[in-house]
Order: sequence, then C-alpha cells, then structure tokens
Amino acid sequence: VAQIDLLSEHRYPRLAPTAGMLSDFKRLHEKLRAAGGDRPIWMTEYGLYADDDPDPTTADSRFMEHYGADSEKLVATYVAKHHLAALASGFEKVFFHIGNWPFFVNREHGCGFHAFFEWGGVPRKMFVALNTLAYLLPPGTRHVRTWTGPSQFFAFEFKRATRHVIALWAEGGVTSPGDALQALNQSGATFTNVAGGRLKEMPAEIEDSPLYVSAPTDAQLRAVGAYLRAMGAEETQSVTQPAKPW
Repeated sequence: VAQIDLLSEHRYPRLAPTAGMLSDFKRLHEKLRAAGGDRPIWMTEYGLYADDDPDPTTADSRFMEHYGADSEKLVATYVAKHHLAALASGFEKVFFHIGNWPFFVNREHGCGFHAFFEWGGVPRKMFVALNTLAYLLPPGTRHVRTWTGPSQFFAFEFKRATRHVIALWAEGGVTSPGDALQALNQSGATFTNVAGGRLKEMPAEIEDSPLYVSAPTDAQLRAVGAYLRAMGAEETQSVTQPAKPW
C-alpha cells in the first residue's frame, strides 16, 4: 500500500440503499488502513443504465439494468445519491463508462448505449441530475459532515467557496416538523431538486430523491442545523477526509 497513490474502483451498484453504500465505502477504507495506509479513491468506471425509449436498432435491451416508464428518472436519482455518498466518503473523481460496450468500441449496433445522451443528442435524465450535482458542488468543494436520522434519512453537508450545500433525502419518507420547517423556509436559504429546479420552499414531505439546500450565511446554516436536529438526525464523523478537495 505504501507504493500506491490511490485506489481505483469499478462500481455498478444497481439500486442500493444509502446505508449499504456508506457501509461499503467504510469497508474500503478499513481494508486500506489494515494494509498499511488509507488512500484517496477514484471511481474509474461507473455505470447504472436505463433507457425510457430504447431504439431496437442500436440498443440490445438485455444490457440495460432498468426498464419501464420513467426508469431514467429512477436511475438518475440513484446516481446522485450514490455520488453524494461517495464524495462524502473519500472519493475524489468519478469516470463514467459510456459508449458501445460490450463488443467493439464505436460499434453502431449491439449494445450502443450512452448514459448521458440519446443518439439524437437529447440529454438523458442521468445527465441532468449529474449536471445539477456538478454545478452545486464545483471543484474545491469538501465534505464537512454527514447526518443520519429515522426513516433512512440522510443529509450530507459540503463546503464550497461561498456557501454550504446540504443534500438530503429519506428512503422511508418523513414529514418535516412544522416550526423547524417554517424557520428554514424563512431563513433565506435556497432549495433545489435533483434535476436543478429551484423550489420556493423546502417541501414538508421528504422523499427518496435528493434535495439541495444552499446556505451562504451562518444564520442560514444554523437554521439548516436546527431543521436537521428537529428531523431526529444526528451528526456522524465522515469515514475519511479526502487528501485534497476534489
């Protein structure tokens, strides 16, 4: 381990629960430490595929992971969740596996699947979710803390140059306490959904899709903290701090 700079991971997690993702990431760091030293992690091949309208002439559906109405939305949601948990767990870079796997590079038939764009250039929902994530967490962002609570509630706090951004969701669904929700909505913090849409206020019902809270001021950050504590969430230490901000 002393002779390596980083751990390269290929990940195809399917629709994994957040707790399982975090446990998996924790085990990676434990194995590295047991072998002599922790290292940054790069996700050098990530794939979680869906196509709401596959073209039978260019895509072999048996290589798709998910089907059905709005399956791209489902996958886009889990891509954002997975990468937020990873960036909070020592991962520094993510590379997507896109193109014409599994047979020949640039083959026009067979699998012919692109995770970001349809063949005509229309962006897939996965691209929209990742574009939102990259916009809200630009280079130089670092993970600050993680919150966990009832109903599989998770919140990941990140610090960028001018603000804190908190991503949160609840896989079991949870209702926000009224007083804390009102104080958060009146704080001046801004709210964004997984697709980058600006919300007028934090919804009362938190569901299994990331919501982003942007808090440029200390007062707004305190309102976020009060809201998370009212949700029954507790702070946990990060699994590891990256060697440098990504």
